[in-house]
Amino acid sequence: MKAVLLVLAVGLTACTSPPSRTGAPVATMHPVSLLLGDLTGAPVASILPAGVSPHAYDPLPSAARLAAQSSLVVGVTPEVDGWIEDLSPGPVAWLLTPEMDPHAWLDPLAVAGRLPALAETMCGQTPLGCDQLRERARMQSEALAQTAADMQRLRGQTVVVASTFLSAYLARAGVVTRFVIAPVEGVEPSPAAVRAAIDHARETGIVVGQTGFPELAARRVAEAAGVPFVAVDPVGRPETAPTYDALIRAITSGIAQAVRTENATP
Repeated sequence: MKAVLLVLAVGLTACTSPPSRTGAPVATMHPVSLLLGDLTGAPVASILPAGVSPHAYDPLPSAARLAAQSSLVVGVTPEVDGWIEDLSPGPVAWLLTPEMDPHAWLDPLAVAGRLPALAETMCGQTPLGCDQLRERARMQSEALAQTAADMQRLRGQTVVVASTFLSAYLARAGVVTRFVIAPVEGVEPSPAAVRAAIDHARETGIVVGQTGFPELAARRVAEAAGVPFVAVDPVGRPETAPTYDALIRAITSGIAQAVRTENATP
């Protein structure tokens, strides 16, 4: 009887073995796929659909299949896209370290500091050799330093923001956040919070919102305060952000345009 059970156990193990993970590396979300693509010189697929918040994402079966077939999945941090750990039966590498702001994927200097480790992670995962990956990481870091320097034209500006999604970006740019309309992801702001946001917006002159939630509340705050509203996309889309540099520069340009609009208002 024991011999029969042993044979059944072996047969069950063989029948339920996971599929071979021979596919190319993938990223959880578009900004990470852009970084990997810049590093490897080849397009990298993203699991998260364009325009969808990683905090509110409910993975589809197609996402599970893509993760299961990939040789490596690269995410931002467990606080942002930790759902990937339930999808991927294999290794998951994180762009950010635990002590970093979980939204630091929008801080080009923070990202630049992580590129050497990312290059080592990608060794053996692409046709490029490790030395080539390291050199591309060095060059990419230099380019991101210029991107961060461009953000300094916003330094000293004060803003009201829809949520905490831009915390790392604004800190790097030297922009002061006077009020956060909806500090808890997925929770609509209270009437008292909206009233306070309107008062602060009149002082700062700008409201910055995220495409999607809670954009509507942020727009209403800007309208009630009579100040410019700018919506930025922290996740990005292939048609508007073909590179990581383009993603960050689009955010900078959007806020700078709102500043100019406010300053031109009599």
